[in-house]
Amino acid sequence: DLFKPNDDLKNFFYKNEIEFSDPTNTFIENYNNNHQNLYLPAGDMHWNDQGHKLIADFLTPVAAEKITSAK
Repeated sequence: DLFKPNDDLKNFFYKNEIEFSDPTNTFIENYNNNHQNLYLPAGDMHWNDQGHKLIADFLTPVAAEKITSAK
């Protein structure tokens, strides 16, 4: 099960009352819609510029909501 590590993390965070935002589905949807490579070449699993943009787009509303709700 490819999603087991994500599920384990979600369960851990939930049990410990830690907020968790999982970008996995965002990356999957992006690939399915655009077939865009988001990683550096030669098997390097670090994000390239497009991968960093996607995670920034994912996290911006999450961070904004946290900042707004903290006021």
